[in-house]
Amino acid sequence: MSASLVRKGLELFKDDLETLQDSNSPKKGKSEKSDSTSSRNLLGTNKKGVKKQKERLTQKPNKNKVTIKGKKLKSVVEEYRKNKPKDNTTDNLYFLQLLSNSHKPHSSVVEKIMEQHRGKLAKDRPPEPVVKEEGSVFTDRDFDKFEEEYDW
Repeated sequence: MSASLVRKGLELFKDDLETLQDSNSPKKGKSEKSDSTSSRNLLGTNKKGVKKQKERLTQKPNKNKVTIKGKKLKSVVEEYRKNKPKDNTTDNLYFLQLLSNSHKPHSSVVEKIMEQHRGKLAKDRPPEPVVKEEGSVFTDRDFDKFEEEYDW
């Protein structure tokens, strides 16, 4: 058995050992009846909860103290490393590079999507191209001169 297990076992039975030592020592001028009556006076007149009140009175105040035994000590450096924010920059850059290397859609598909996204408002529509009327380069006078020069 390790020394720590022995110490923990002795702590559990410490109260029992102390009560045995107290019962072996002679009492001065007190009888057993006076002890039981004094504890009854402390309990009160309630019918319920008498057992718990007795336990509270017999407990030692030391039992409620918080001790380091059984607790694992954590170093400050480990706590800092655990709570330190992680830098995700390299991971994010890797994923951005994967996205940029992926195949891109055709421009016709992109245009269709953009047209649907623009909506049907007049301000969002692209301007319609203006169709110019075709006219001749020659005037009527030029045609008349041509006819005069070339008689058919």
